[in-house]
Amino acid sequence: MPSGELCGWVRMEDAVTVTGTSLSTILLAGAQAGAVTPGGWSLRTALGDHPLEMNPILDQAWEATPFVAPETATQP
Repeated sequence: MPSGELCGWVRMEDAVTVTGTSLSTILLAGAQAGAVTPGGWSLRTALGDHPLEMNPILDQAWEATPFVAPETATQP
């Protein structure tokens, strides 16, 4: 991940599918932990074992992409 980014796209997808608590609670706890932890904190660590569920908006977006699934790709 390039320097200066908060997180990669996979972590962002995880962040918008977290359940059981609010994302703001997770981000606040991560920021507070990062304030006392040398090197800061990561969204991956902050998300921890929080449950994730499917997000219909992300599902529609992925279905709309022009990419071909590897199992359906044909060789030239």
